[in-house]
Amino acid sequence: MKSYGYHLVTSSGCGGTELSAFDDALYSANVGNLNIVKISSIIPPFSKKCDNIPDSIADGSMIHCAFSYKVCKEVGKQIVSVLGVAIPDDLNLSGVIMEHSIPQSNSARLDSGKESVKNSLKEAMIRRNIVNYSTEIIHSNIITSSNDYHCVFCGCFIFEI
Repeated sequence: MKSYGYHLVTSSGCGGTELSAFDDALYSANVGNLNIVKISSIIPPFSKKCDNIPDSIADGSMIHCAFSYKVCKEVGKQIVSVLGVAIPDDLNLSGVIMEHSIPQSNSARLDSGKESVKNSLKEAMIRRNIVNYSTEIIHSNIITSSNDYHCVFCGCFIFEI
């Protein structure tokens, strides 16, 4: 049986284009030289939380990731990205990832984003008949400060260990 690890990341970046801002956010999270393959929302059974992506995953490698991001160019707007994981106490079962990004606004909506992710995780675990589990919610939020594009990013990277 393969063993998997997962690593949670938050970051932000900016650039002259939307793609450049997204790339800067990835680079700031130390994943900018990896090819990210977007996945839906499942962490394999027996996965271990890791503090970093292993050095054995070389630049240019493909890596799986569930992620949320938001890009904005307008000055003075708050942008928010939230991601959460729910890990069953029974490691024979799969964990769940939920992501949420919040449209640009003039007021803080971080709490509503966290609440949305928390509720989505709860519903997903109920749907799977999993009662005992732990959750972790991460976020990235900034208020845009220049005419550059700004990006917030949250990701859950999954890899073999």
